[in-house]
Amino acid sequence: MLTKQLKDAGAKIPLFGGDGMFTPTYIKTAGKAAEGDLVTSIGVPVDTLPAAKDFVAAYKAKKYPGDYGTYGSYAYDATTAIIKAVGEVVKDGKVPSDARQQVVDAVQKTSFDGISGKISFDEYGDTTNKQLTVYQVTKGEWKSVKSGVANPK
Repeated sequence: MLTKQLKDAGAKIPLFGGDGMFTPTYIKTAGKAAEGDLVTSIGVPVDTLPAAKDFVAAYKAKKYPGDYGTYGSYAYDATTAIIKAVGEVVKDGKVPSDARQQVVDAVQKTSFDGISGKISFDEYGDTTNKQLTVYQVTKGEWKSVKSGVANPK
């Protein structure tokens, strides 16, 4: 609604926001006023990653009512990291008394190639995959404009 109000008031600038705007609902709600608006979102477009091809194809084949969206691949990879950690900690069906801490430690040491890229974490628990993409509404759809590393050191 904000972009419609701005543009109806005569503003001839794109609205630029974060990943909360990065949804087809934004474009549907704003209509033609959304054209040219920009957002940033985590990662690179999932459908451009070779490792994600099977994930995207399987998701689309299930015909879920919504798209896999911005966070679908990240949720899949996060779940995989937790499952791998639990598998390392719980052996032969026996849960150690300090299982919770062991799972936390195992996730912290996680390192694997996921569908959204390399999955690993720094000493603070933050992902080491710091990709970011800028998207723009073009002809009524979000199109990636530029991908790169966020906060390069």
